[in-house]
Amino acid sequence: MARPYLGLALMALVACKASEPRTLKIGYIAISECLPLYVGIDQGFFEDEGLQIELESMAGGSRILEALTSQSIDIGFTNVVSLILQRTKGADFFPLVAATYETKEAQNHALIVRSGDSLRIGSSRVVIAVNTTHNIEELMVRLYLRKIGIDASTVDFRPIAFPQMLPSLESKGVAAVSIVEPFISVAKAGSGFAVQANHYLSVSDRTLVATYVTSSVIDQAKHDALESFVRAMERAIEFIKSHEPEARQALTKFTRLSADAIPSIGLPEFVAQPPIADFRLIVQWMQEEGLLTSDAATRLDLSAMRIRSPASK
Repeated sequence: MARPYLGLALMALVACKASEPRTLKIGYIAISECLPLYVGIDQGFFEDEGLQIELESMAGGSRILEALTSQSIDIGFTNVVSLILQRTKGADFFPLVAATYETKEAQNHALIVRSGDSLRIGSSRVVIAVNTTHNIEELMVRLYLRKIGIDASTVDFRPIAFPQMLPSLESKGVAAVSIVEPFISVAKAGSGFAVQANHYLSVSDRTLVATYVTSSVIDQAKHDALESFVRAMERAIEFIKSHEPEARQALTKFTRLSADAIPSIGLPEFVAQPPIADFRLIVQWMQEEGLLTSDAATRLDLSAMRIRSPASK
């Protein structure tokens, strides 16, 4: 007679396990570009999917991809140059959901110098700060320098985390910084800095910048949770589009910005599905600037850059 009760107990245990939150560890950068992630947490979209999100702040895409390789995180926010370089080295990373773009209407990047200074032809060898080297920031600075007649081979690119860039510029440790929001607004609010250019827009009216990625290994182990993450992020992007003023308030919880600064912060364009052609353009630019060899570009399977549902083949 005890068997029915045992069966009911087992069913209750299984139901309890199924309702427990599934944890995903996300490597990210504490910048406004990660707003969909903040909104997903703030609005409870991840919670609705039964997910518990653990955030780990990192310096940049290359560091995040290293953590993804070691599986210390499940998903990483990374720039597309670092992603492409890792794919050419055999890493099985793929875009999972969402991408950010720099456009005329959605500006989130700038090249900042000290007031009264500028990068110009004939400048002596200079040091420019990027958050990590061989990434989208370095690529876009190189393209901008070429456009204004400066040979990028005369420039030293120094990796400095975004929060430390302006202090380094102020102390004359570097000549310029390739920086993003919210630090652009901080620079504009001060008296010692000036915007030399939006180096992205000097090159193109629309540039694919970054996306959220995972690996096939993690996909196989956690594909249900990844699918839930995708749904929550898509909801977050739609929420930003329809409720931007409210969505912006999440920045106060995940960056050091005050509520007064939030309305003026530049945001990128958030896109759910970037076309392969935009990755192809990045590959072309990387070849032009010597960040990618022709052989490596030939071996690169750009179809793998198409955002796809987790565990799809």
